Amino acid sequence: RNYEAGLELAQLMALGQPGVADRIFSALMRDHPARRTATAETWFRFLLVQGRFEPAVGLVADRVAQDPKQRPAWLHALFFLTRHTHDERPLQDLATARTNALPPADVALINTELAIRQGQGAKVLPGLAAPLPDDAGPFPHYFQVSRLIELGRAGDALALLDRYGAAKRIADADAFRLRLDIAAALGRQDLLRQRLQQSPVNARELDLICVHLVRHPDAGLLDALAACLDRSRLPADAASFAGYTSYLMACGTAKDWAKLHTAEAKLRELSGARLPQLETVTAFFQGKEPGAKLENLLPGLPGVSVDMVYALYDRFDDSPPAVAIKLGSPP
Repeated sequence: RNYEAGLELAQLMALGQPGVADRIFSALMRDHPARRTATAETWFRFLLVQGRFEPAVGLVADRVAQDPKQRPAWLHALFFLTRHTHDERPLQDLATARTNALPPADVALINTELAIRQGQGAKVLPGLAAPLPDDAGPFPHYFQVSRLIELGRAGDALALLDRYGAAKRIADADAFRLRLDIAAALGRQDLLRQRLQQSPVNARELDLICVHLVRHPDAGLLDALAACLDRSRLPADAASFAGYTSYLMACGTAKDWAKLHTAEAKLRELSGARLPQLETVTAFFQGKEPGAKLENLLPGLPGVSVDMVYALYDRFDDSPPAVAIKLGSPP
């Protein structure tokens, strides 16, 4: 009955007894309906960092149907999870059996995602390349541009992103992330390098750039980012801790041990603690513990962003998602 105590207990149990934690989270979802969104977000994060994708799918699919205000984030999460479980049934169920629970626009997004996964990208490409109406909402715009990039149509993606950005129809962070992906697809990583040489970064930009570097490792960009960080002088707060946690992941992915150790030292400075879990991170990236998995290290990194968790699983999961069939560049 005491929500705060129950939530704290669930988080403590999640670290060692996940089955018990699941039962507590489930009870909190049932008994405190006004706080279901916050409860589900906390539960989902634990399931995600622990690599427990199967139960996460059930939770997220339910929230897609029941939480319209946060549906874009839940739908994005469900696309990620089902790519890793290689099970499209939760998406098919939402697009058919629960059609009445979802607006047509969201059903269309799900059907487009399914078509791309099934090798029918050419079939949906005309719709993806057409500008969306003003009232479509930020997530459909993000989905459209990101899938065009995935299908090898970075030029079309850039044209739409410029149009949506000018009209303020897409969030700044999403636009920044998509521009990084488009530049990588076009072979123009030099644009980001120039940006890093000319101006400092804030903590959120640091996280997004490091997510990009996990997906698209580039030694030159990492060097430019390191120099930029020296000039940026980020404040000693939680946002900077999260940003430097992402920087640690980018350095590990690049196998740049000197920068990784610099990131470790900065995290210890920001936290004022020894942070022994960082040794596990280093061992993972250096391959010192054969068979080590992401779910062994992610729960010990409270500052890591969900965006970074997605990127790490996409790169290091034992069963990564299948690469979508690219259609090639237009003439």
